[in-house]
Amino acid sequence: IAGVRVLGDPEQTQPVGSGSVLGWLSRHLPTTYLTLNYRQGLGSVESEASRLLRDGRGTEFLRLKDRLGQLWSDATSEVSVERATQSWATAIGDGGDPRQHLLLSDLVDVAAQLNRGARAEYDRLGRLSSERVVAGGREWAIGERVVFAQQHRGHVVDRGERRREKADVLQARHIRIPRRTQGELVGIGRDEEGGILLRIQTDSRGRLPSRVVEVPENHVRRTLDYGYAMTTTVAQGRTWESTYRVLTSSRLSGRQQEDPAATRHVSRSLLFGDLQSVSADVDAAESVRDDAIERYGELISRDV
Repeated sequence: IAGVRVLGDPEQTQPVGSGSVLGWLSRHLPTTYLTLNYRQGLGSVESEASRLLRDGRGTEFLRLKDRLGQLWSDATSEVSVERATQSWATAIGDGGDPRQHLLLSDLVDVAAQLNRGARAEYDRLGRLSSERVVAGGREWAIGERVVFAQQHRGHVVDRGERRREKADVLQARHIRIPRRTQGELVGIGRDEEGGILLRIQTDSRGRLPSRVVEVPENHVRRTLDYGYAMTTTVAQGRTWESTYRVLTSSRLSGRQQEDPAATRHVSRSLLFGDLQSVSADVDAAESVRDDAIERYGELISRDV
């Protein structure tokens, strides 16, 4: 072997599993760093915002987002979540592709709140069919945005493939669907024993084509989740046109969480914070909103 080249990000958050290894290698071996931001466009305002955050200048990052009209500070976290879902729904209602708009948070429970709120808004927009079933403890409707919570090995159904015997038949084969794959619920059926089958059309991503895969009822609870919102760690390594991120003041808040969250988008990332979570207060020098920006800035600049 002439050589081995390892490519990755030492700043990657721990659940991906590679960040700490790459960090060690970068400290002990000759390393080349790729610093140009091609995802958001060289020299763009979004690229500049991402650079500020990666450099640990969280307050400057938030002030830039504030000047761009991309930062909200509401009274409570509940109002912040509601505003985020409504902003997401407005973009979808105005013609945005739901495959390219994602709600984000670093906490699982906040992501769950965002999923519930976004699903209600999606239903209000008329995107969910009246054909619905309950499987895995929750309701599913045709048109539902979903995400695979774990790797799934299931039947992929292809329509229109020709066999020697006859044309336009359903053919089934097994394939592995990677964890974090997003898609849409396109059909509800029954297996030979009468159990529910959910047919999911996965989103095409890079070299991965769109597939229609069946998820049986007894796999739904552990395999599928609503796909309107994700945690930052689940969203790593993916790209959307626009993201809608709810800021928190949890122990996870820090540069290692915020940097990947702030770079999941191509054109626009909206931020939604609240005054209550950071105990923002008014003093003689600044408004309560400015105090919230300062406190959030400290949180997202720290190394955790």
